[in-house]
Amino acid sequence: MHKTCIILLHLPNLTSSLSNTTTLTSSESYQICLQAANEMTDILERIMSTNPHFHYISVFISFCIFHAALIHLTNAQLVKDDIQIQQSQHRLGRHLLALQGCSKCKSTEYYIIYHDLM
Repeated sequence: MHKTCIILLHLPNLTSSLSNTTTLTSSESYQICLQAANEMTDILERIMSTNPHFHYISVFISFCIFHAALIHLTNAQLVKDDIQIQQSQHRLGRHLLALQGCSKCKSTEYYIIYHDLM
């Protein structure tokens, strides 16, 4: 959650700078968001290696995974270096795989049942 808060804190600076992509990728906010998203990917890969079916993971973690995926998607679109593009695409793929896993976990089913009862 902490890394997501960092991304959300700097997101307004990114969206206001989207018109000038050359300065965006070198901005401090962009670099902070990218570092937070990369660290979230590292954490996510550790979780996926020990808990591939996302048992006992809160459905709300998908919010965090989604926002980090947006940063990786943005990075893959903006950078010019092929190696950085491949790294961002790989990380984005990991986040998409995690989102698929979250959609199948039991806690999601419990949340849907709870939501329907309310």
